[in-house]
Amino acid sequence: MLRGEALCLQTDLMMKKTLVLLCIMLTTLVNAQPVDYGSMGVDELYTLARQKAFSGEREEARRLCMIALEKSPNYYEIAILMGRTYAWDGKRNEAREVYKAILIKEPQHLGAIIALAEVEIWDDKPLEAILILDRGLAVYPNNRELLVKKAKALLDAKREGEALMILNQVLDREPGCMECIELKQKIKSTRFKHTLTVNGAVDFFSSDYETMYYSAIQLGTVTKYGTFVGRVNYSNRFNQTGFQPEVDFYPGLWKGAYGYFNYGYTTSTLFARHRVGAEIFQSLPRSFETSLGLRYMDFGAGNTVNIYTASFGWYYKSYWLSARTFITPSNGSFSRSLNITTRKYFADANNYIGVTVGAGFSPDARRIQTNTGLEPGNSIYLLKSQKIECNWQKSIRYNIIFLLDAYYSHQELKVNKYVNVIGFTTGIRIRI
Repeated sequence: MLRGEALCLQTDLMMKKTLVLLCIMLTTLVNAQPVDYGSMGVDELYTLARQKAFSGEREEARRLCMIALEKSPNYYEIAILMGRTYAWDGKRNEAREVYKAILIKEPQHLGAIIALAEVEIWDDKPLEAILILDRGLAVYPNNRELLVKKAKALLDAKREGEALMILNQVLDREPGCMECIELKQKIKSTRFKHTLTVNGAVDFFSSDYETMYYSAIQLGTVTKYGTFVGRVNYSNRFNQTGFQPEVDFYPGLWKGAYGYFNYGYTTSTLFARHRVGAEIFQSLPRSFETSLGLRYMDFGAGNTVNIYTASFGWYYKSYWLSARTFITPSNGSFSRSLNITTRKYFADANNYIGVTVGAGFSPDARRIQTNTGLEPGNSIYLLKSQKIECNWQKSIRYNIIFLLDAYYSHQELKVNKYVNVIGFTTGIRIRI
């Protein structure tokens, strides 16, 4: 009897599971039925196309736009939306064709004029954008959006004075135009040719060493030959103080390429006596960049080292990703290091947050770059270290930039003897 009841219960459970599976299959089949877009109104199609476009389904958004335009060929807002999806996907020629088709039918259509000018600006063709915007301004002379777009195009074309006149024209009528105020500050910032930077840093050690202090003051200037930077570094460690003057030079070399050259000299034992750097950076298609370079450091008493470096970076939207390695030959062997950096930009190149993780010796980072305080014979560039570093840079106003950096390092002092280091850097850069 009990066995029969058990069989009945088992049968009931199987039937219930079967019914649940059938319901799921029927629901899936119903939901999988294609939507009949042909029965939807034009406004409904436009709303749905906007949703698809802004959620990243741009191919589907264009399909909906085409269905809507078959129903209403003169619904230009839909055509402009379709053109924008092309532009966002980098299909600038297809976007131009859409906008020009609208302007053939309606030459004074404001939305199409603005959209076509935007395509030219995005495609780094500011002069073409200015011509289009001038045609629009002939019809709509006081339109703020046209005027601001023209100011942006003029700024891209290096015609800052004309851009400033337009922005002042708008601000006379609309003093609260934040976009105009921000653009005006950007124009002012492009006119600065000099920068003064002052920073200070401190390192705290878990053992062996007392707190170490660093600071630097530097002056940079932009010339027709490139950017020059003069710097004086100061250090207080091992109960000593020392200074090291150095100079950087960043010349433009050829299209898409620039160089970095550095030389520093000191008689202090707290720095490398001679420090030389050279590197060439080359931009690549699709916002990539690569570089190759050399660092030479002379610590005195015949202790010299050549360090080879290479980097590979990628600019993606408002992000910058980079990998850099240092390779140091020594006595038939070599040491190597790798730093990975990611950076998120905000308003411009002066505003960002970033994180770097790395392992190995880096001559461009703040480290114990002298044999002072280490056992005799130790080669510091062969010592191991691991680090994580966070940095933040923020414009306080258009010509003042605040810098803050914090890092943690697990650094080898001699073979299998490590120390933990926590460091902070803060500074101010003034553009003058």
